[in-house]
Amino acid sequence: MREVLEGKGTLRATTGSPQEWPVQYRFVIDTNMVTRPGFPPAMGKSKSEGMVTAIGGDSIPAGYYQLTAQDGEIIRVQSHGFGAWYILSPMA
Repeated sequence: MREVLEGKGTLRATTGSPQEWPVQYRFVIDTNMVTRPGFPPAMGKSKSEGMVTAIGGDSIPAGYYQLTAQDGEIIRVQSHGFGAWYILSPMA
């Protein structure tokens, strides 16, 4: 199953100095369904990869961030640098 998550929001650094950027983002989330005979399908592993771009053109360093979407949803993300962004598991 494939889902696309995209929009505009605010990115905040969760470590180091409290930096904040208005951003545009797009993530593709792939989820594998696990099926076994005699059992209903269940969610398997998910992986996500995407991009986050500062609207003002600023360079965003690698690190851990909190992305707040326009609808108020909060998403934990990580940048490894070189434009590679990943959604992290939600905190319990």
